[in-house]
Parts: sequence; structure tokens; C-alpha cells
Amino acid sequence: MSKLVSQPQGIGMGYRPELRQFILNPATPIDVLEITPEHYIEAGELLYHQELAGLREQFKLVLHGVTANLVSMAEPNWQYFAAIKQLLNLTGSPYFSDHMAMTASDGFQVGFFCPNSYSQALLKRVIDKIKRIEDFLEAPIVLEYIAYSVRIADSPWTAEEFFLELANQYDRLGVLLDLSNVWYNSLNFGFDCWDFINALPHDRIVHAHLAGGEQINGFWHDSHSTAVHPEVFELFGQLSQKAAIDCIIIERDANYTTAQHDLINDIQQARRLWSPAI
Repeated sequence: MSKLVSQPQGIGMGYRPELRQFILNPATPIDVLEITPEHYIEAGELLYHQELAGLREQFKLVLHGVTANLVSMAEPNWQYFAAIKQLLNLTGSPYFSDHMAMTASDGFQVGFFCPNSYSQALLKRVIDKIKRIEDFLEAPIVLEYIAYSVRIADSPWTAEEFFLELANQYDRLGVLLDLSNVWYNSLNFGFDCWDFINALPHDRIVHAHLAGGEQINGFWHDSHSTAVHPEVFELFGQLSQKAAIDCIIIERDANYTTAQHDLINDIQQARRLWSPAI
């Protein structure tokens, strides 16, 4: 059992309005919804309180942000985190998660997850920043390992080395392991999936993402547009024998016409492989 939560959240998916009818159908076999807080915040104010309250009546909810800008030298946006703190209380989410990425510079939102030059100075800054944010939120931070399309040529560490340094040096940090990202990056940049996964502290892998992407001109993209790949499920099955993962989310953000069939199969397969207690 993870030290960050009192009980497993279960298996579910990211909440998308395009899939609302499918999600709310009692026959859909999900326990938890991953909520994107940016969809519920405008100028620091919360939106759609009733929708969130209704979702909370039917599901466990976890917050997964996309603009926290955690892995950068920038100061935290405290207005944003004040809204996140309200959402944590409103949703009952046991933690706040976001990406190992730079998402803003000089206050400008870049619109995607930027890799960085991963240095000792950045590591020190990120650990300090996450500690301060956790103290403010009064809740743990869970950090996601991202898919990326480039490596910075003069970066002292790779993204994998930086993520491992961060997880090992800050022993309160929760890990969100997107196994699709691990698989894509390993194919695109030539490293061994299991060397990376085995080096992580398994007792802090509290959240997992599974998704399906596309290969375009020989390069794998994390498009969330297809069913989960068999190779990703193979990674998940093996990891489930090593780590008590508390929350498993299937991601889908495109090709909604085929999504329901894919999601049912993916959720059922994840449930077959999941070991909630090790």
C-alpha cells in the first residue's frame, strides 16, 4: 500500500465531456476519474462546482494538472495553487499530480510539455519548489514521467536520469508512471524500459497511466488516440507484481467514435492484471 493514500483509488479514466454519457453509464466498469483542474479554473476562480459534486457522488476523483510548471526554475504560480487547494477539498483527491515538464516561461504558457536541460541546479530548485507547494496545499505531489520528442544536447542528465535522481533524493515524492511514455521513449531514444522501471522506488509508484499512441514516420507519439498497446499492458502486468499501484488511469483524447469499445477492453484488461496489494 502506498504511503500517500489510505486506500487504493482503483481503475478508471480521464474525464472528458465527449465521453460523459459513457462514463456516467452505471454499466461502465470504472472506480475513479482523473480530473483536469484547468477545465475548472478561470482567473483563479472555480467553475462547474455542481458537476464536480455530482461526479464525486459516483466516483473517486484524482486531480491531474497540465500547467503547474513544476520542473522549471520559475517561482510557483500561487494563484493557480490556491485554486488547486480548493479543488482538492471539493473533489476529495488524495494528492495533486502534474508532469515533469516546463509549461511556462516568464508567465507565458507554452501550450505543451517542454523537456529541459536536466542539471543539479534544476534538481535542487524542483525539490525545494515541490516541498513548498506541498506545504501550501497540505497534500502530496505526484509527478509524471513524460513522453518527449527531443533531448537537449548539452543536458547533464537524460530525462530518465533526472526523474530517478528526483525520486531517490526526495523520498516523499509520489511517482506517476506513464508506462506508454516509458515504452515510446525507449523506442524513440534507445534505452531499456526495465532498467528505468526497476531503478524507481516501487513503493512510491502510486499512479499509472496507460494509453495508445501512433507511429508517424518511424517516431512514436503519445496521442492518446488508440487502444492501449499489448507491449504496454505487458509492462503493466509485470510492474503490478512489484508495486502496489493505487490508481490506474486509461487515457483517451482522440478518435472518440471508437473510444468506448477500446476503453471497455482496456479497463477490463487492466483489472485482470492489477494487483492492488503487494
